[in-house]
Amino acid sequence: MDIRIDLHTHTVFSDGRNTVKDNIRVAEALELEVLAITDHVFRAEDFTWLDELKNIIRVANSSVKVLAGAEVHIRRDGTFPLSQDELSLLDLVVAESYVPRETNLNLTKREFLEIVETSIEHVCKNKLVDVLAHPLHLGRTVWVKDFREIGEDFLDNIASILADSHVAVEVMNQMYWWYPEMTVSDFTEAYADFIRKCQKKGCRFSIGSDAHSAGAVGNIAWSLKVLEKANVSEEDIIVSDIIKP
Repeated sequence: MDIRIDLHTHTVFSDGRNTVKDNIRVAEALELEVLAITDHVFRAEDFTWLDELKNIIRVANSSVKVLAGAEVHIRRDGTFPLSQDELSLLDLVVAESYVPRETNLNLTKREFLEIVETSIEHVCKNKLVDVLAHPLHLGRTVWVKDFREIGEDFLDNIASILADSHVAVEVMNQMYWWYPEMTVSDFTEAYADFIRKCQKKGCRFSIGSDAHSAGAVGNIAWSLKVLEKANVSEEDIIVSDIIKP
């Protein structure tokens, strides 16, 4: 599988260590075809850098197609920190679903998963969202420690929700970070099974390093391994269709 894209990277505009220019230079060195800068937006006040980002991309005049995107974090009630008009200004909208993390919440595991599922439904209903960031990143909560304990019925529901939407499923290269109590090999197999479910239902897929430093830009080896294990073809991976005119 010869895929040269990285649709999830961060810079000093949020919590990344390096500049947009640094990320672009690494992408050029690795001969990526598409790079997305997707800094975090938790609140409307965070969204101050878009004009500067677009200007940096324009001036760079890179051989790499660079997208001015954002990783937008939706709230528990399903609302977004940005308006539809603001979202429409972005080349790529990567949305992170809401996941309860407060340890003092009196939730059963079933209630916790219902909140997660509802949030993913909210993401998928927004026509301006292109990608769901690191789906089911639950392994650092008190309710889920092992991906295999989530349950096949729940995974089937999530795969169906995503398949019925226009939103691509991200295979994030550092996804195993979210499940520190599983071995990397066990998590890889379990997550590949979930991606296989999504593929069988007709989902499209995105690849992102979630790089928070320039040195991690383009690191998609684990993502490709999972996609290959799940028998996802190159035609199932979004590339040109997410590059908005």
